[in-house]
Amino acid sequence: PVVKLLIAAFACGLCSSTRGATFVVLGSKVSMKLRLGLFDNLLRQEIGFFDKTKTGEIVSRLTQDCSKVSDQVQFNVNVFLRTVVQTITTLVFMTSVSPQLTYVAFVSVPIVGYLSKKYGSVISDMSRETQKILAEANAGAQEALSSMPTLRGFAGESIQSQLFADKLATFGRLKYSQARAYVGYMASVIFLPQTVTALVLFYGGKLTMDGSMKAEGLVSFVFYLQILNNSFGTLGDSYTNMMTALGAASR
Repeated sequence: PVVKLLIAAFACGLCSSTRGATFVVLGSKVSMKLRLGLFDNLLRQEIGFFDKTKTGEIVSRLTQDCSKVSDQVQFNVNVFLRTVVQTITTLVFMTSVSPQLTYVAFVSVPIVGYLSKKYGSVISDMSRETQKILAEANAGAQEALSSMPTLRGFAGESIQSQLFADKLATFGRLKYSQARAYVGYMASVIFLPQTVTALVLFYGGKLTMDGSMKAEGLVSFVFYLQILNNSFGTLGDSYTNMMTALGAASR
């Protein structure tokens, strides 16, 4: 048994490291393809586009927006897919222990799915606006710093500072709105599975008292259910981050 455990541990470590390395390579390829595609698209734009679009905003799209998308591929997509596999495996074990309790455990899934869809749409729009404001702030700062002699000659430091502060204030308000939406979403995603856990304990206790289920089976099922609830929480976090990256990419 000890040798088998060591072999299983080695296989787990090898698979985990291979998965992580694979997504690092995929992330770098996505980053290169995204930056190259964006740069080629910028080169094909008409001259009027560069007259009305600030250089700092264009640079922000090539740096911050592209980096955010590639980071999501390297980390959040990796975690998301791993958690999906873990969730499916846990459900298989739960079904083998008690199909009835598994059905009860899925009561909250449609509600969580609906909330996730609505929240994903909201957070994507907020992320797009946040990246837009931040790019405008960076563009203004870059232009001010690149023309510092002229700016100082006209004593425009305070005006430029106020413009930059206004952009950052708008950025902060958007982040607060995003935080409030996140609190409501995550509170619901965590509360609903915990409520289902209480229902499972109640119904599982009834099945145990009726002799339809063994006590050790109920204990095992509750352990699996906790793993499932943790997986739902991780999926919620990963989904939030991916929607944020999609909002940045769509800009």
